[in-house]
Amino acid sequence: MPSTNTNDNSALKQQWETWANSLSPESVDCVAIKVVKPRHAGTVRDELAVHRQLGDLETVPAQIARLIDSFVVNDHPCLVSEMFGEELGAFVDEWELDTGEARQTSRDILLGLKALHDVGITHTDLKPANVLYSPKDHHAKLIDFSTATTTFRKGRHFGTREYRAPEVLLGSTWDPGVDVWSAACTIYEIVTGDLLFNAHRKAREVRHWLWKKAQRQFDAYRQVRANARKATPDS
Repeated sequence: MPSTNTNDNSALKQQWETWANSLSPESVDCVAIKVVKPRHAGTVRDELAVHRQLGDLETVPAQIARLIDSFVVNDHPCLVSEMFGEELGAFVDEWELDTGEARQTSRDILLGLKALHDVGITHTDLKPANVLYSPKDHHAKLIDFSTATTTFRKGRHFGTREYRAPEVLLGSTWDPGVDVWSAACTIYEIVTGDLLFNAHRKAREVRHWLWKKAQRQFDAYRQVRANARKATPDS
């Protein structure tokens, strides 16, 4: 939660008490509150739009953290969501998942993405820090839809560098498949405990590496074509 001044904290406490008192005792046990700085209010509107779209479904997918309510305190948007487990990234920094646990967690991540993609939403910033994990049953839920989108634009940089798909790094046209790349990087990390791609590698170095690899593949393809022409008798 971002730091706020005393007035903000008092106002938040008052608003929280007002909101909590409006609930019936059995309606909610524990919740998480995300407090957003005013300059990021636009991302909150986008996140609320995603939750509204998911809320139109007959059942909100179990692999997506449920939004309960939202309110604003001193220009700070606040999102209230269900409390669930802990951040997956922090957990795997301290503990290892066995094969069965990693399989269940990976399954939930992929099912959460499928639910988003089925309604035309791309998460765009999937990573362990945006996944909640329950050590009790090893289930997972996706969170943070502040950069989620239903449109695809060439050359738009988004997400966290270590989990960005090649087409994003190269500024090429992209689609929901970028989430699948991010999911693969995330699953690799929870299984091995290591990043698939080094966090300190500069984006331009990654682009250079991808370009060199593509160039080698193209050169090999040209050589195959040349050999095929040589092996084919002239008509």
